[in-house]
This record gives sequence, structure tokens and C-alpha cells, in this order.
Amino acid sequence: MGADLQLAKRLYAIVRQTGLEDVQYRPFLIGVRSVDPMVDYLPSTIESLRSAVVRLGHLSESEFSDVLAECRNHLRKPDTSFTMYTVAQVWGRKAP
Repeated sequence: MGADLQLAKRLYAIVRQTGLEDVQYRPFLIGVRSVDPMVDYLPSTIESLRSAVVRLGHLSESEFSDVLAECRNHLRKPDTSFTMYTVAQVWGRKAP
């Protein structure tokens, strides 16, 4: 089991290859501060992959918990911010 980390970059072409025409997409750059609701998005995403990370030997169960807590502590610091890219929408219409 593995994640396709390049999917977002290829999504436009994949959707077009399904036969849709006039394919549109909206990429966004999101800036997140320690006080924003989105601040836990990245730690929560990694937490959802806990079993894969541990199973693949990237971290032990205790290391995972420690690293996740350290990450969340860092993100709570008032001077911390991060940016991330996302594709919020991809759409098109069926070819006639």
C-alpha cells in the first residue's frame, strides 16, 4: 500500500484522459498560522497514515507518537506558519 504523492500534479491530465472536455481546475496556495483551524491538517493527515508509517518501518509506534506531538507543539507556536498547495476543484463536461 502506497500513496501517490504526485497525483495532484497529474490530476488535470488524468481527468482529461477520461474523455471529459473543457476541464477546469483551481489550484490554491494556502497559508496557515498557529491560530487557524487548518493548523492541524498536516498532523492529522500523517496520523491517519500511522499504521503504514509504522508497518513500513519509518518510525516505531512510540517514535511516531513523539514526533507527532513535537510537530503539533511546533505548529502551536505563535510565530509558526506554513504554506501548502492544494487542488480544490477539478471539473469538466462529457464530450458530445
